[in-house]
Amino acid sequence: MNDLSASEAAFAGGFLGSMFMMALFALLFYYVISAIASWKIFEKAGEKGWKALIPFYNTYILYKIVGMQKWFWVILAVCFFSSFFNDGAGYTSERN
Repeated sequence: MNDLSASEAAFAGGFLGSMFMMALFALLFYYVISAIASWKIFEKAGEKGWKALIPFYNTYILYKIVGMQKWFWVILAVCFFSSFFNDGAGYTSERN
């Protein structure tokens, strides 16, 4: 088995820690930029900007802005909930 020396282990830990922090900062940067953009889009469409910050509700408002009809939400709900209540017919991986 290959054992790492203390300096190699410290280097590996520091490298992995710095990679994690870089990914975290990149995600935070992406979230801030997308939140600002969504806020501006909502305000230009006549909605309050704070609605862009609430998950799922912002998607509903965005679809409302682009003019999706109410039947769209009914069909979406039926498709979503039917996946929980079906008996699995047609969804098996067994082969005869």
